[in-house]
Amino acid sequence: MEQFREIELKLSLINRDQTQSLLKELKSLTNKEKMVKEMLHSVYYDTKEKDLLRAGLAFRMRQEQGGWTATVKGMGSVKAGLHQRQEWNVTVKDEAPSIQIFSDIPELKKEMQKITKEEKLIPILRTSFTREKGVWEDHEGNQIEVALDIGEVKAGLEIESIHEVELELKKGKVESLFKLGKHLADRYPLTPEPTSKFLRGLNLLGFSDKEQSRKALQTPVVNMEEVSAWESFELLSRVALEKTSKALGKLLKDPKGIETLHQLRVSIRNLRSLLFLYKPLIEENQYKKINSLLRDWSRQTNELRELDVMLLNIGEWTDSLDNKKDAYPICKEVKKVLENQKENFTNMLLQGKMTPYLLEVSGTLECILDQSIEKKGKSKATAFIKKRMFQQIDGFMKEAKTVEINEKEALHRLRIKGKKLRYSLQNVMQGISLENKNEFKKVLKITKLLQDLLGTIHDSHCEMKRMREVTFGKLHSWTLMKTFGNYEGWHWKRIFQLEIALEEQWKKLRQTTI
Repeated sequence: MEQFREIELKLSLINRDQTQSLLKELKSLTNKEKMVKEMLHSVYYDTKEKDLLRAGLAFRMRQEQGGWTATVKGMGSVKAGLHQRQEWNVTVKDEAPSIQIFSDIPELKKEMQKITKEEKLIPILRTSFTREKGVWEDHEGNQIEVALDIGEVKAGLEIESIHEVELELKKGKVESLFKLGKHLADRYPLTPEPTSKFLRGLNLLGFSDKEQSRKALQTPVVNMEEVSAWESFELLSRVALEKTSKALGKLLKDPKGIETLHQLRVSIRNLRSLLFLYKPLIEENQYKKINSLLRDWSRQTNELRELDVMLLNIGEWTDSLDNKKDAYPICKEVKKVLENQKENFTNMLLQGKMTPYLLEVSGTLECILDQSIEKKGKSKATAFIKKRMFQQIDGFMKEAKTVEINEKEALHRLRIKGKKLRYSLQNVMQGISLENKNEFKKVLKITKLLQDLLGTIHDSHCEMKRMREVTFGKLHSWTLMKTFGNYEGWHWKRIFQLEIALEEQWKKLRQTTI
């Protein structure tokens, strides 16, 4: 009998044509020891009502190396492709499934009996794949089992192929998994695989874990009087990173979707704001590194997002025209540029170019969280967050009350500061049971209104500049030039109206006290 905590990183290969090249790379990484090739057949069992699954357990019988192993796994957690769960293994003589197998683990056996109510165990799905594995080590003492799995999951008449790399931590630090994963993702089109083979089989059966996933992604409400600032940072940063990982997964499924791209950008921005909130707890170089990574990652999406917003605004402008046909040539040029950008962006995604960002950010966060007790400090979360939030609020309010409305650069800087404050406040409001919420709500309302107004004004200026670039040398008729002038006139009218609203908001802001 064997029990341990399994920590592994799963990466799915997007382009199956590169399987052999990837295998060659893995062999070079494990050259101290030849990779072992084996065929693995697994059958998963549960009751007819799937009682074990509903209790968060999976029961597997696997044939390997001429024998059979009975395994029970706890569902555990998945963060950016990193799977962590409890696992119990027992070597058995044959494939007959039985809870009696775990007699040497009385607590587990008793729990399984309670869950199944002695109902008959039946096969619910099967996996069959070839695994080639070896061991990678570095000079820091980290040891990782590297495996390439190729095969299929079968549930009823449904089949899904398996092409994935599994990196399982045998010894050392979790960040070493992400470091090795990034090394591979820099060279091959890989994406984090959030779903185990077992759950993929269940999805084929139509049994989804969406409800469990939804609950897992909810920001937990924490009693900040009971935890330290560091504990609150660890919890909230892992949740924020997982939301970013999920957002990337959704974008990979819908690479041309406006909303999926927006959600990735929001999740990255949210993580950056959370890190800024807890900046005093983070070593300066580590903070600079992870913030720079997140900023660069977000920049990869800027142009496409701006074009998407531009096209939506063009639609609004077109609706205001008496003769909508006049706008068609201009709309056509913008759509052409947008489609080219979407095609390029989709190709970048399908080549796995965003996976290294996620893995490096994940590894850097693990490194940040792996601090000594002395560095973590013992200050209470409540006191720390209050102090940090009021520092940000005071800085924002002072600058907002002194800047002039016609100072464009100063307004842009204020907008960025307001955006950072807004997301910090949302982190506090959504996930923390804390006093001063009324004060925070007041500031959140102000920053949101200001940010929306300043952001729309900023976007209008940028869109006029971008439209000139898109249509340069293509307006060959008086009608087109007139239409272009109409487009810019619409933006200037919009900016004028927004500045009136901004002036009103400014008056309220100058009278506000926190």
